[in-house]
Amino acid sequence: MYPSEPRARAAVDKVLYFEATGFSQAMKTVFFARFMRKVEVSAEAAADLAEKTAILEAILGEQAFFTGDHPTIADISLGVAVPLLQFVQSELYSAKLSTWYEGVGRAIPALVELNGQADRLYKERMEADAKLI
Repeated sequence: MYPSEPRARAAVDKVLYFEATGFSQAMKTVFFARFMRKVEVSAEAAADLAEKTAILEAILGEQAFFTGDHPTIADISLGVAVPLLQFVQSELYSAKLSTWYEGVGRAIPALVELNGQADRLYKERMEADAKLI
């Protein structure tokens, strides 16, 4: 999951760093606006998340996983964050990311199971919030 070979480890670290400092920060901004503060997401925040998602897709390229042919800790970490796009800004959850996530699910079924539990909680929360409006 975390390679010992220095080049492979650096590739994993690069993806994890981008997730932590780029993608997740942009996701957090949109998530908090939409679900916590219940305000309109600014065009700037939406554009930033779209840009960060496009960068993720570029990093993924044509590979099965973010750093090659085998899943790593980077895929696990992103396997928690990326599916949230379906709730946060669904148009960004592309076929490419969906295909990648399906591959992660086949390789690491427990991740999909745990995400399914979280998905149910998000859906319940969104339905409860909709009833209040």
